[in-house]
Amino acid sequence: MNTIKEYIAEQPSTWRAMLAAPPQAMITAAVNRCERILLIGTGSSYNAAVAAAPLFEKLLKAETTAVMPTRIPKCLPDGAHTLVMVISQSGCSTSTMKSALAFHQAGYQVVAVTADEHSPIASCCKLHWLVGCGEETIGPKTKGVTGTILALYLFAISLAQSWQSATHEQITAVMSALALSFDNAQENLRRSEAFVHRHLDALIARPHFTFISEDVGYPTAMESALKVLETLYVPAYAYEFEEYLHGVQNTIAKTQCNILLAATEQNAERMVRLDAFAMDKGCMQMVVTTLAAIPPAPHVLHLLGSGDPLTLPFELMFFGQLLSAHGSAAKGINCNKPQFPEYIRLMETKE
Repeated sequence: MNTIKEYIAEQPSTWRAMLAAPPQAMITAAVNRCERILLIGTGSSYNAAVAAAPLFEKLLKAETTAVMPTRIPKCLPDGAHTLVMVISQSGCSTSTMKSALAFHQAGYQVVAVTADEHSPIASCCKLHWLVGCGEETIGPKTKGVTGTILALYLFAISLAQSWQSATHEQITAVMSALALSFDNAQENLRRSEAFVHRHLDALIARPHFTFISEDVGYPTAMESALKVLETLYVPAYAYEFEEYLHGVQNTIAKTQCNILLAATEQNAERMVRLDAFAMDKGCMQMVVTTLAAIPPAPHVLHLLGSGDPLTLPFELMFFGQLLSAHGSAAKGINCNKPQFPEYIRLMETKE
């Protein structure tokens, strides 16, 4: 049985193996062309859905919405024109399961996306897309999150080929960007590990964290905040950059730790300004980026990027994962065991 640290370390090889695996083309060949796609999940699965949605829209030319099962509007378009994907790494989320059953009974195309083809959610759907990341049985999800994002990417690519909604050049560009990012992953993991170790004592002394990002970086900020909250047992929040600038900046204080995931060139200069301003006011600042436009500094973690924004989750995610793994260990928190073993049964969150 592995630990959270070992699962994090397995990610580069897991991604390469998933990318090289034969496509599950028989599944996507059975999916009817549609105008709208719903990506349904909770927690980390929801964050993965948010990360994957832009590629679905780019390749499939279909409106794609990531949504939590409890927030699905009651009035939806005709099921004949909507594809529903229910996402759960374990395949046991009760709210996602209820959503899958409801959509299936209403006549929608429903595809289960899980890492266990025999799970309750997979078993209740006619179509199943495997998250081929291997087992992750303990601790907060790490390789399962990035594995889910990649599985969704591969589904979108396979479906685009089936529907002929994207050109060969577009699909080749996506695959090449992923391959380059995964080639860089071991070095990015090494840099992230060294950076976290260098700042660990100061980081774990903070009473709360704010992750700030924009555009395609925002889902990674959401997942990073969730990981810190799950493992360090302190409040952690994620804000979209522009949203942060309009009121949330009032939280800047000496006790605050802001972690900026700088994702796009268009906001790089403003990110640098915010970083300097908050640091001048006494904030602890961290910047994680693949952008050359962000100047080097001791509190800046520069990583290798593919040049394509769609690979950012596989580049920026290491920091939050490693802060969670090493920070919890330093605080004496065992993330390989649930904090409250009776909680899942009491609240009926898993099948």
